[in-house]
Amino acid sequence: MNYANGIRVFSRILFILIVCSLINCLQATTAKNLLTDLDDDKRVFDQNFGGNKNFLIDDCIPLAFGDFNADKIVDIFCRNTQGNQLRVMLNDDRSPTSTEQVQINITGTIHDILAADFDGDSKLDLFVLFKSKETDEFYGGGFLWGDRSTLSALDTIDYYFQSIPTTLE
Repeated sequence: MNYANGIRVFSRILFILIVCSLINCLQATTAKNLLTDLDDDKRVFDQNFGGNKNFLIDDCIPLAFGDFNADKIVDIFCRNTQGNQLRVMLNDDRSPTSTEQVQINITGTIHDILAADFDGDSKLDLFVLFKSKETDEFYGGGFLWGDRSTLSALDTIDYYFQSIPTTLE
C-alpha cells in the first residue's frame, strides 16, 4: 500500500516538473524573440531623441541640481566638456527645455559642484571643487554666492582636498 502511494506521489511530482520545464522553455523562447525583434514599432523611445535639439543641452555635463531661482522647480548646474565653464540652466513648468541663466568661466578644471545655502541667506550658493592645473595633486575649492539671478565671482578658500568629498557640512 505505501509503495503504491509513493509511486503516485512520485509520478505527480515528475508530471509537475515536466510541465514547469515546458513553461520555462516557452517563456525563454518568447523573451528571446522579443529581444531580437526590435523594429521601430517596438521601441519605447524614438531613436533620434538625442538629435532633437528641442530636448538637448549642448556641451553640458550635469554636476548638481537645486532650485536656484526659488520657483520650486529643480534647476541644473553643469560644466562644459573642457571643464572650465560653469552654467546654471533654469527649468520651468511650461517648457521641456532649459534656459541658460548664468555662465561663469573658471581658471582650471571643474571637478564637482555642490549646491546648498552655505551662508544662511535662503539663496542657493555653489561650492566648486577644481584643479588649477591637471598636474596639481590637490583640489582647490571656492564659493559662488548666489542671489537667485546671478552668482558672485569665485571666492576661493585656503583649504585643499585630497579627494572629492561626497558631502560637506
